[in-house]
Amino acid sequence: MGQATLPAALEPRHRPLLDFEELMRSHRRELLVHCYRMLGSWTDAEDCVQEVALRAWRGRARFEGRSSARSWLYRIATNTCLTARRSRARRSLPEIEVELAGANEPIEEARWIEPMPDDAEAVASARQEVSLAFLIALQHLAPRQRAALLLRDVVGYEAAEVADILGTTTAAVHSALARARGRMDGLRDDGAGVARPNRRQEGILKRYVEAWEKGDVKALVALFSRDAIVSMPPLAAWYRGRAAIARWLAEQPLSGGHTFRFFPTRANGQIAFAIYMAGDPCLPGERANETFAPHAVQLVWLDGDRIARVVSFLNHRLVRAFGFGPLPPRKK
Repeated sequence: MGQATLPAALEPRHRPLLDFEELMRSHRRELLVHCYRMLGSWTDAEDCVQEVALRAWRGRARFEGRSSARSWLYRIATNTCLTARRSRARRSLPEIEVELAGANEPIEEARWIEPMPDDAEAVASARQEVSLAFLIALQHLAPRQRAALLLRDVVGYEAAEVADILGTTTAAVHSALARARGRMDGLRDDGAGVARPNRRQEGILKRYVEAWEKGDVKALVALFSRDAIVSMPPLAAWYRGRAAIARWLAEQPLSGGHTFRFFPTRANGQIAFAIYMAGDPCLPGERANETFAPHAVQLVWLDGDRIARVVSFLNHRLVRAFGFGPLPPRKK
């Protein structure tokens, strides 16, 4: 999506002293990442920042300068995210494993978490703050606890500033932080994976892509660790171990008729691929079957020279969000 800018119909006749568009441009990235952490969905965060721009523009006359413009935008963004979370149903995907102290229930909403495209700013920040393990762990927190934790421990506001943003008391913020930190302290980053593969691991990944694109089940399974896990949010199906993964590959994606193309990218500080697929039987018409269509963004965890986990996010919008465009028809 493009920059969060002012709708043309709302352009003022005289630009305000505070250049609104420049304000949004200068804070858009950090607001987008904040909304992503709050919602766990990159596409939802993009939509949320558009709503933040609209709300900020409409409420600009009420901004009295008692806080910084940045805090004012964070207040709008946080409340927009809280409203968005209240409006959607609770969901779960228990197979994505993150251990939390005292957390025995399924991981709520993890099924709908989406990866975030990397850029220089994201790589420079702490990897855990955008890792999938961290995002999934946040799903265990009540929304206002999550907001307090992110604003205080990640964004870096003081407790009094957090209270002002959330419209509550400093004592309430300290209470929410204590509960949130207690739950997050038990987080086990269950394989943050390799940030930058070495030469041997690059060879493993090259063979992995070649096996997918050739439809070679045997070669592909040989690259997985014995207890590897494959999952495909938002589908609830998941597979553990080489035997289960081999059956799934042979019976479903590599059963014939499908052709895949993999393009390297990065997401949440780790290895990822944008995937295109041709030969989708769900797409009507011969032409559709011959066309490579955006299919998924896949994150890959390496454990030494074996693939330990694969999570394929089956959302074609994500491929576009990662900056990939259409492909030519496949060769017959």
